[in-house]
Amino acid sequence: MLRDMLGRSSFAVSTNENKPILTGSLFEVSENTLTVVAVDSSRLAMRREPCNNMRGGAFSFVVPGDTLRELSRILPENDEETTIFPDRKHAMFRFERTVVTTRLLEGEFLNYKSVIPDSLPISLKVSTSDIIDSVERVSLIISERLKNPVRCLFDGDALRLSCVTALGRSYDECVIPFCPEPVEIGFNNRYLLDALKACPDDECLLQIKASLSPCILRPLEGDAYLYLVLPVRLKAGE
Repeated sequence: MLRDMLGRSSFAVSTNENKPILTGSLFEVSENTLTVVAVDSSRLAMRREPCNNMRGGAFSFVVPGDTLRELSRILPENDEETTIFPDRKHAMFRFERTVVTTRLLEGEFLNYKSVIPDSLPISLKVSTSDIIDSVERVSLIISERLKNPVRCLFDGDALRLSCVTALGRSYDECVIPFCPEPVEIGFNNRYLLDALKACPDDECLLQIKASLSPCILRPLEGDAYLYLVLPVRLKAGE
């Protein structure tokens, strides 16, 4: 369970050393639930799963990104139980015959709940694989040097994606449930793909509002995950 949670959230850990507390993931434990949150300046990833034998009431701590990457590599792929022992400055992860001890990041983590919109008026049940395929095809002309955003136009029963770089123009579209009003949003292609690929379900809810509002991906039922991607301001000709 923990390996999957980290693998589907730690991609959003910040690499900005000017905000060291965000270079790790928040572990939040309350009411027999473990929530793992990663956030940077452009996106947020959250995974939530039940946990057993919680002791000491609600608590939270921040695990450094280097430790997260190591845990993602060595945690068992099965549902082997992982026991976590945090204290004020360190935490220990114990599984199978392995013990990992790490320092914890100090400081106040971002109040992630405050950046998640209370409601987004347009909620579409979409095929994650269909949108992934379309974004990947449009992204063929994007490179590390040419990073123009992907323009996403939600219009009726179609999502029309396009991009313009020095290499040329690309276009693709996929079928979506009827969108009641046209909404055009620009996204960093990699951030959007990371969020889509992290969704464990064949279908998810894609929620939007306007061109400068975030996009949220969440499950059709429950609250096991949430991915938020901030938009990129589009310029004429992009």
